Amino acid sequence: MNQFIQIMTNPIIQIDRMTDREEMVRNVMEEVSCGAVGVVVADSTGLVIASKGTMGKESAAVGTQLISLAAELDPRETKPAVIHLQSEAERMVFSRNGNITLGVHYKR
Repeated sequence: MNQFIQIMTNPIIQIDRMTDREEMVRNVMEEVSCGAVGVVVADSTGLVIASKGTMGKESAAVGTQLISLAAELDPRETKPAVIHLQSEAERMVFSRNGNITLGVHYKR
């Protein structure tokens, strides 16, 4: 999970400033640990900016909504929320950097 937070705050990734969507997804996929089978990058409304693998528009919309709800729990919190969903076989992690939501799907 710490690696995911580092990805979201890494200035090299600069998700909200990249123009090439494929490059954006490629950079994120290179940064995530083994076992990642999907990545989605979405705007603040849940619209997919880029995706690869198992993550798509449904996961972007749900992840963006969950992040927005988590941010409302404590509006004074300055650190971005991280949502971690887990089952026995897989997990999904979502976080937001500015207006951009990043989701990563891992298989065990």
